[in-house]
Amino acid sequence: MKFSRLAIAAAISGGIVLSAQAVPASATDSATDRGVAAYPGAAPWHWHSSGGLTPGGGWGAFAPWSASFKTAALPEDRRAPLKRFRVGPLYGAVGGPHTGGVHSGLDIGARQGTPIYAISDGKVVVSDWQGAAGQAVTIRTSDRKLILYAHMSKLIAKRGQKVQAGDLIGRVGSTGNSTGPHLHLGVTRPNGSMMDPLKWLDLTSRELRQIGRG
Repeated sequence: MKFSRLAIAAAISGGIVLSAQAVPASATDSATDRGVAAYPGAAPWHWHSSGGLTPGGGWGAFAPWSASFKTAALPEDRRAPLKRFRVGPLYGAVGGPHTGGVHSGLDIGARQGTPIYAISDGKVVVSDWQGAAGQAVTIRTSDRKLILYAHMSKLIAKRGQKVQAGDLIGRVGSTGNSTGPHLHLGVTRPNGSMMDPLKWLDLTSRELRQIGRG
């Protein structure tokens, strides 16, 4: 069964920045727990070649590492998209790394060329240049969600290919609308609406940061 053009458009053209009206208030009502300064007028984010980002050159806007974090783990059918990474602007962050609007996905910082792995099983429906997403792979899951892996430096997975969680699909880059190497992860529901990737991963931002430490 073919997926709708609406869903493709949401994953490609809408997978980077949404208007403020398109994101529910709940997306930004727990900025402290989610580790991001989500407030109107937030300073623009800038990615750096080291895989880090800040509004001014550090990681101060994010919740600090803590030995009190509980053990974090992805669901059994999921795999981390990168081996080691930093968690950047989250879904719903105002003034994200792209000009204006509200961030419609999750940014994960890593060094240029870092391998990117499929988080879940699915079928590759797009592996090509995708506008602001740059070189990107879109995978349709068994429940018909579209998972966008954006800004790649190299595409490895091919259109039509069936992948399993943990399969190599590309490498981290900074193509498209990007200010430095990172992976932008976007999740689109079958009806074309965007979803917080953390909810899809069934993780909190703190748990994801712990996983990223390797």
